[in-house]
Amino acid sequence: MQQELDTLADENRLQHVWSTEAFSALTKPGELWALKKGITKREDISGIEKVQLGNVFQEPIMRAYAGRKGISFDSADYTMYHPTVAMASHFDYISQDRTTLYEVKNLGIAQKKYYGDDGSDQIHPRYKAQCLHEAACHGLRNVVLVACFGGETIQHFPMIFSEDEITNHVQAMAKFWATVVEDVKPEDLPEDAVRALFPVSRAATIVATNHVSLAANSLSVIKEQIKALEDRESELRNMIVSYMQANDTLADIDGSVLATFKSAKASKKFNMDRFKADNPSVYEMYLEETQGSRRFLLK
Repeated sequence: MQQELDTLADENRLQHVWSTEAFSALTKPGELWALKKGITKREDISGIEKVQLGNVFQEPIMRAYAGRKGISFDSADYTMYHPTVAMASHFDYISQDRTTLYEVKNLGIAQKKYYGDDGSDQIHPRYKAQCLHEAACHGLRNVVLVACFGGETIQHFPMIFSEDEITNHVQAMAKFWATVVEDVKPEDLPEDAVRALFPVSRAATIVATNHVSLAANSLSVIKEQIKALEDRESELRNMIVSYMQANDTLADIDGSVLATFKSAKASKKFNMDRFKADNPSVYEMYLEETQGSRRFLLK
Protein backbone atom coordinates (compact mmCIF):
# COMPACT_ATOMS: atom_id res chain seq x y z
CA MET A 1 0.00 0.00 0.00
CA GLN A 2 2.78 2.44 0.95
CA GLN A 3 4.58 1.72 -2.33
CA GLU A 4 1.37 2.54 -4.24
CA LEU A 5 1.00 5.81 -2.29
CA ASP A 6 4.65 6.69 -2.98
CA THR A 7 4.10 6.01 -6.69
CA LEU A 8 1.03 8.27 -6.75
CA ALA A 9 2.98 11.00 -4.95
CA ASP A 10 5.83 10.74 -7.47
CA GLU A 11 3.35 10.90 -10.38
CA ASN A 12 1.72 13.97 -8.83
CA ARG A 13 5.09 15.69 -8.53
CA LEU A 14 5.69 15.06 -12.24
CA GLN A 15 2.42 16.76 -13.19
CA HIS A 16 3.09 20.17 -11.63
CA VAL A 17 5.81 22.71 -10.94
CA TRP A 18 6.09 22.82 -7.16
CA SER A 19 7.09 25.85 -5.12
CA THR A 20 10.45 24.28 -4.21
CA GLU A 21 11.12 23.88 -7.95
CA ALA A 22 10.22 27.41 -9.02
CA PHE A 23 13.80 28.70 -8.90
CA SER A 24 15.00 25.76 -11.02
CA ALA A 25 12.27 26.45 -13.59
CA LEU A 26 13.59 30.00 -13.88
CA THR A 27 17.35 29.33 -13.76
CA LYS A 28 17.91 25.67 -14.76
CA PRO A 29 14.93 24.72 -16.91
CA GLY A 30 16.76 21.82 -18.57
CA GLU A 31 17.38 20.09 -15.26
CA LEU A 32 13.75 20.41 -14.17
CA TRP A 33 12.44 19.51 -17.65
CA ALA A 34 14.35 16.21 -17.54
CA LEU A 35 12.85 15.43 -14.12
CA LYS A 36 9.31 16.22 -15.25
CA LYS A 37 9.70 14.08 -18.36
CA GLY A 38 10.90 11.16 -16.22
CA ILE A 39 14.27 11.11 -17.98
CA THR A 40 16.23 11.66 -14.78
CA LYS A 41 15.30 10.77 -11.20
CA ARG A 42 14.99 13.10 -8.24
CA GLU A 43 17.62 12.68 -5.55
CA ASP A 44 16.17 11.33 -2.31
CA ILE A 45 17.23 13.82 0.37
CA SER A 46 14.92 12.55 3.12
CA GLY A 47 17.77 10.73 4.83
CA ILE A 48 20.08 13.76 4.98
CA GLU A 49 20.53 14.87 8.58
CA LYS A 50 20.34 18.57 7.70
CA VAL A 51 16.93 18.02 6.09
CA GLN A 52 15.69 15.94 9.01
CA LEU A 53 16.81 18.57 11.52
CA GLY A 54 15.09 21.26 9.47
CA ASN A 55 11.82 19.37 9.81
CA VAL A 56 12.34 18.83 13.54
CA PHE A 57 13.08 22.49 14.31
CA GLN A 58 10.49 23.98 11.95
CA GLU A 59 7.62 24.21 14.44
CA PRO A 60 9.74 25.37 17.44
CA ILE A 61 11.14 28.17 15.27
CA MET A 62 7.66 29.23 14.20
CA ARG A 63 6.31 29.11 17.76
CA ALA A 64 9.22 31.18 19.04
CA TYR A 65 8.66 33.76 16.31
CA ALA A 66 4.88 33.83 16.80
CA GLY A 67 5.27 34.25 20.55
CA ARG A 68 7.59 37.19 20.05
CA LYS A 69 5.27 38.87 17.55
CA GLY A 70 2.01 37.94 19.28
CA ILE A 71 0.47 36.30 16.22
CA SER A 72 -1.73 33.21 15.83
CA PHE A 73 -1.20 30.67 13.09
CA ASP A 74 -2.30 27.27 11.84
CA SER A 75 -0.26 24.46 10.37
CA ALA A 76 -0.71 23.90 6.65
CA ASP A 77 -1.18 20.19 5.99
CA TYR A 78 -2.64 20.51 2.52
CA THR A 79 -1.59 21.36 -1.04
CA MET A 80 -2.73 24.34 -3.08
CA TYR A 81 -2.99 24.21 -6.88
CA HIS A 82 -3.10 27.14 -9.27
CA PRO A 83 -6.47 27.25 -11.04
CA THR A 84 -5.15 27.55 -14.61
CA VAL A 85 -1.45 26.61 -14.68
CA ALA A 86 0.25 23.35 -13.60
CA MET A 87 1.58 24.89 -10.39
CA ALA A 88 1.34 23.36 -6.92
CA SER A 89 2.53 24.35 -3.50
CA HIS A 90 3.03 23.10 0.00
CA PHE A 91 3.70 25.75 2.61
CA ASP A 92 4.45 25.64 6.30
CA TYR A 93 1.95 27.84 8.15
CA ILE A 94 -0.87 30.32 7.56
CA SER A 95 -2.20 33.10 9.77
CA GLN A 96 -5.53 32.38 11.43
CA ASP A 97 -7.13 35.23 9.49
CA ARG A 98 -5.95 33.48 6.30
CA THR A 99 -4.17 36.55 4.90
CA THR A 100 -0.50 35.60 5.33
CA LEU A 101 1.61 32.54 4.54
CA TYR A 102 4.68 31.66 6.60
CA GLU A 103 7.67 29.78 5.23
CA VAL A 104 10.17 28.62 7.89
CA LYS A 105 13.85 27.93 7.22
CA ASN A 106 16.54 26.56 9.53
CA LEU A 107 19.75 27.93 7.99
CA GLY A 108 23.45 27.90 8.67
CA ILE A 109 25.02 31.13 9.87
CA ALA A 110 26.98 31.40 6.60
CA GLN A 111 23.67 31.81 4.71
CA LYS A 112 23.06 35.15 6.40
CA LYS A 113 25.06 36.92 3.69
CA TYR A 114 22.16 36.36 1.28
CA TYR A 115 19.70 38.16 3.58
CA GLY A 116 19.06 41.76 4.54
CA ASP A 117 18.30 43.15 7.96
CA ASP A 118 15.54 41.72 10.11
CA GLY A 119 12.23 42.99 8.73
CA SER A 120 13.50 43.59 5.19
CA ASP A 121 12.36 41.68 2.11
CA GLN A 122 15.89 40.77 0.98
CA ILE A 123 16.22 36.98 0.95
CA HIS A 124 17.95 34.31 -1.13
CA PRO A 125 16.55 34.33 -4.71
CA ARG A 126 15.73 30.62 -4.46
CA TYR A 127 13.43 31.18 -1.50
CA LYS A 128 11.94 34.37 -2.94
CA ALA A 129 10.86 32.35 -6.00
CA GLN A 130 9.44 29.70 -3.68
CA CYS A 131 7.47 32.26 -1.66
CA LEU A 132 6.18 33.96 -4.82
CA HIS A 133 5.07 30.58 -6.15
CA GLU A 134 3.22 29.87 -2.89
CA ALA A 135 1.48 33.24 -3.03
CA ALA A 136 0.37 32.63 -6.62
CA CYS A 137 -1.02 29.17 -5.83
CA HIS A 138 -2.87 30.36 -2.74
CA GLY A 139 -4.19 33.59 -4.24
CA LEU A 140 -2.51 35.71 -1.57
CA ARG A 141 0.09 38.48 -1.71
CA ASN A 142 1.57 38.35 1.80
CA VAL A 143 4.31 35.84 2.62
CA VAL A 144 6.72 35.98 5.56
CA LEU A 145 9.92 33.96 5.54
CA VAL A 146 10.96 33.14 9.12
CA ALA A 147 14.61 32.14 9.30
CA CYS A 148 16.72 30.80 12.15
CA PHE A 149 20.42 31.37 11.47
CA GLY A 150 22.87 28.94 13.04
CA GLY A 151 20.51 28.21 15.90
CA GLU A 152 21.37 31.65 17.30
CA THR A 153 18.87 34.19 16.02
CA ILE A 154 15.40 34.22 14.44
CA GLN A 155 14.64 36.90 11.87
CA HIS A 156 11.63 37.54 9.66
CA PHE A 157 11.42 38.80 6.09
CA PRO A 158 7.91 39.96 5.12
CA MET A 159 7.09 40.20 1.43
CA ILE A 160 4.08 41.78 -0.25
CA PHE A 161 4.06 40.66 -3.86
CA SER A 162 2.48 42.94 -6.44
CA GLU A 163 -0.09 41.70 -8.94
CA ASP A 164 2.49 42.24 -11.69
CA GLU A 165 5.04 40.05 -9.88
CA ILE A 166 2.51 37.28 -9.44
CA THR A 167 1.30 37.55 -13.04
CA ASN A 168 4.84 37.50 -14.43
CA HIS A 169 5.72 34.46 -12.32
CA VAL A 170 2.64 32.54 -13.41
CA GLN A 171 3.43 33.35 -17.05
CA ALA A 172 7.01 32.13 -16.60
CA MET A 173 5.78 28.85 -15.08
CA ALA A 174 3.24 28.45 -17.90
CA LYS A 175 5.98 29.02 -20.47
CA PHE A 176 8.18 26.40 -18.86
CA TRP A 177 5.35 23.89 -18.55
CA ALA A 178 4.54 24.30 -22.24
CA THR A 179 8.01 22.95 -23.06
CA VAL A 180 7.22 19.87 -20.95
CA VAL A 181 3.80 19.25 -22.52
CA GLU A 182 4.98 19.98 -26.08
CA ASP A 183 8.24 18.03 -25.63
CA VAL A 184 10.44 21.01 -26.50
CA LYS A 185 13.93 20.27 -25.20
CA PRO A 186 15.60 23.23 -23.43
CA GLU A 187 19.09 24.28 -24.48
CA ASP A 188 20.58 23.49 -21.06
CA LEU A 189 19.75 19.77 -20.70
CA PRO A 190 22.05 18.24 -18.06
CA GLU A 191 24.62 15.70 -19.21
CA ASP A 192 22.91 12.73 -17.53
CA ALA A 193 19.68 13.55 -19.36
CA VAL A 194 21.46 13.69 -22.72
CA ARG A 195 23.05 10.32 -21.98
CA ALA A 196 19.64 8.87 -21.14
CA LEU A 197 18.04 10.26 -24.32
CA PHE A 198 20.98 9.34 -26.56
CA PRO A 199 22.83 6.48 -24.82
CA VAL A 200 24.85 5.45 -27.90
CA SER A 201 26.81 7.93 -29.96
CA ARG A 202 26.86 7.79 -33.75
CA ALA A 203 29.80 8.42 -36.07
CA ALA A 204 28.74 11.88 -37.17
CA THR A 205 29.93 15.46 -36.80
CA ILE A 206 27.62 18.35 -35.96
CA VAL A 207 28.71 21.91 -36.73
CA ALA A 208 28.54 24.27 -33.76
CA THR A 209 26.44 27.40 -33.85
CA ASN A 210 28.12 30.65 -32.77
CA HIS A 211 26.48 30.30 -29.37
CA VAL A 212 27.72 26.72 -28.83
CA SER A 213 31.18 27.56 -30.19
CA LEU A 214 31.47 30.40 -27.69
CA ALA A 215 30.37 28.03 -24.92
CA ALA A 216 33.08 25.51 -25.86
CA ASN A 217 35.77 28.20 -25.92
CA SER A 218 34.57 29.61 -22.57
CA LEU A 219 34.60 26.13 -21.05
CA SER A 220 38.18 25.64 -22.23
CA VAL A 221 39.25 28.87 -20.49
CA ILE A 222 37.42 27.87 -17.29
CA LYS A 223 39.07 24.43 -17.27
CA GLU A 224 42.48 26.09 -17.55
CA GLN A 225 41.62 28.36 -14.62
CA ILE A 226 40.44 25.39 -12.56
CA LYS A 227 43.67 23.52 -13.36
CA ALA A 228 45.74 26.50 -12.21
CA LEU A 229 43.73 26.71 -8.97
CA GLU A 230 44.05 22.96 -8.39
CA ASP A 231 47.82 23.19 -8.88
CA ARG A 232 48.00 26.03 -6.37
CA GLU A 233 45.77 24.11 -3.97
CA SER A 234 48.13 21.14 -4.19
CA GLU A 235 51.16 23.34 -3.47
CA LEU A 236 49.55 24.87 -0.38
CA ARG A 237 48.23 21.52 0.84
CA ASN A 238 51.67 19.90 0.50
CA MET A 239 53.28 22.80 2.37
CA ILE A 240 50.83 22.41 5.27
CA VAL A 241 50.93 18.61 5.63
CA SER A 242 54.72 18.64 5.29
CA TYR A 243 54.91 21.05 8.22
CA MET A 244 52.46 18.97 10.32
CA GLN A 245 54.48 15.74 9.95
CA ALA A 246 53.02 13.18 12.44
CA ASN A 247 50.85 15.73 14.29
CA ASP A 248 47.12 15.39 13.64
CA THR A 249 46.06 19.01 14.36
CA LEU A 250 47.32 22.39 13.17
CA ALA A 251 46.41 25.40 15.30
CA ASP A 252 46.83 29.15 14.92
CA ILE A 253 48.77 31.14 17.50
CA ASP A 254 45.50 31.92 19.32
CA GLY A 255 44.65 28.22 19.59
CA SER A 256 41.97 28.08 16.89
CA VAL A 257 42.16 24.95 14.75
CA LEU A 258 43.33 25.58 11.19
CA ALA A 259 43.44 22.00 9.88
CA THR A 260 43.51 18.35 10.89
CA PHE A 261 45.41 15.42 9.36
CA LYS A 262 44.11 12.37 11.21
CA SER A 263 44.37 8.67 10.50
CA ALA A 264 41.18 7.10 9.21
CA LYS A 265 39.71 4.05 10.91
CA ALA A 266 40.73 0.69 9.51
CA SER A 267 38.25 -0.79 7.05
CA LYS A 268 37.82 -3.89 4.95
CA LYS A 269 37.37 -4.02 1.19
CA PHE A 270 36.96 -6.79 -1.33
CA ASN A 271 40.24 -7.71 -3.09
CA MET A 272 39.02 -8.26 -6.64
CA ASP A 273 42.47 -8.94 -8.11
CA ARG A 274 43.18 -11.67 -5.57
CA PHE A 275 39.74 -13.24 -6.05
CA LYS A 276 40.24 -13.28 -9.83
CA ALA A 277 43.66 -14.92 -9.45
CA ASP A 278 42.41 -17.58 -6.99
CA ASN A 279 39.06 -18.27 -8.70
CA PRO A 280 39.36 -17.46 -12.41
CA SER A 281 36.47 -19.70 -13.50
CA VAL A 282 34.07 -18.30 -10.89
CA TYR A 283 35.14 -14.77 -11.80
CA GLU A 284 34.35 -15.41 -15.48
CA MET A 285 30.88 -16.73 -14.59
CA TYR A 286 29.88 -13.36 -13.15
CA LEU A 287 31.22 -11.15 -15.92
CA GLU A 288 28.50 -9.31 -17.85
CA GLU A 289 28.89 -7.12 -20.90
CA THR A 290 27.52 -3.62 -20.40
CA GLN A 291 27.06 -0.73 -22.79
CA GLY A 292 29.82 1.80 -22.32
CA SER A 293 28.69 5.25 -21.17
CA ARG A 294 29.26 8.24 -23.42
CA ARG A 295 32.15 10.42 -22.26
CA PHE A 296 32.46 14.14 -22.97
CA LEU A 297 35.96 15.37 -23.86
CA LEU A 298 36.79 18.98 -24.66
CA LYS A 299 39.47 19.17 -27.35
